[in-house]
Amino acid sequence: MFRMKNKTEKYKDGFKNDSKTGIESHRGFGFALGAVAVIIGLILIYIFSNNQGRRDCEIILNKAEELLEKSKYPETFEVCEKSAQQGDAWAQYNLGVIYYKGEEVEQNYKEAFGWFQRSAEQGNVQALCILGVMYGKGLGVKQNYEEAFNCFKELAEKDDAVAQCVLGLMYYNGLGVKQNYEEAIKWYKKSARQRFAQAQYNLGLIYYEGKGVKQNYEKALDWYRKSAKLGHPGAKTALAKMLESK
Repeated sequence: MFRMKNKTEKYKDGFKNDSKTGIESHRGFGFALGAVAVIIGLILIYIFSNNQGRRDCEIILNKAEELLEKSKYPETFEVCEKSAQQGDAWAQYNLGVIYYKGEEVEQNYKEAFGWFQRSAEQGNVQALCILGVMYGKGLGVKQNYEEAFNCFKELAEKDDAVAQCVLGLMYYNGLGVKQNYEEAIKWYKKSARQRFAQAQYNLGLIYYEGKGVKQNYEKALDWYRKSAKLGHPGAKTALAKMLESK
């Protein structure tokens, strides 16, 4: 588990309709990195959710990818590599992204993992987030849900809404940690209070199905409403169905 050497700021607003999570601008990379942050976090949500949750997350993921494709890194691979080798944490992160996506170089997850690891050790929360994804998917490293859980737990404790939602999913499904519905709901609520639509939707689903909690349609309705107001498609559908059946 990575321990951050420096204090990091909580992400700023990135995608207002889908999440309250973004990242501080740095050297003109702010917009692109904010998009990457949401993509990374939602990849794990996509993996660990049920089928409906996967469809919902895919919609948000596509939005983030569209925004990311419009963003270009101002530095060349050579400049980025030189800065990374000199110990610049953001250059290390960006070099990891280049290898991860296969831009300007052949895609190499192992090389990407190494650069993300160096960046995370210097306190880069974005790098820590993507390391969680790589551990969870087994990209460039042996798949290890426990390590993925550790990465996201560290981020969640720093009040990151996406990481809190992912942590809830891991507790709920028993991935990398013993299944614990109470802990799952606790982290979902932390994320939901930051107006992260996916967490709000997940809470609605939990109360609707009564899995891990006493079934409560009123609470389900309330969480679906909150999520739907933020534009979550699954919540809109669930809300409509519940109102029709009344």
